[in-house]
Amino acid sequence: MNELVRKPFALDLFPQDFFERIFEFDTPWIPAVDIAEDQLGLIIKADLPGIDKDDLRIEVEDEILTISGQRATEQSKESNGYHRIERAYGSFSRRLRLPGRVAVDNIVANYENGVLEIRVPQAGQKDIHQVQITEKESN
Repeated sequence: MNELVRKPFALDLFPQDFFERIFEFDTPWIPAVDIAEDQLGLIIKADLPGIDKDDLRIEVEDEILTISGQRATEQSKESNGYHRIERAYGSFSRRLRLPGRVAVDNIVANYENGVLEIRVPQAGQKDIHQVQITEKESN
């Protein structure tokens, strides 16, 4: 006990790799997105640094906009012993639900300086179609 009072940090209370393990995640990479709305529609921005435009794909199906792609692993050599990679690599997919009234055929995307900007315009006013109700004739 006297040793603990004199050297409170001398005991190995945590496994040797404890702090390394709490910072390592086995979750897939998901890029951060911002979604805003202006008078023309939605503006979606995704941070995708280090990804080539040709490695990105945008799809819309059933009011779900999907941004997917892949960031290639950089080739590097281990030197001076310790080497650590914290940036995420590999494929990703981000799905966003769109509001019902958007002009899917007019969606445009721009990719510059690692930021993908997608503009999703609002659809015009939908015409309301009134359905006639008839009485069923009894036999």
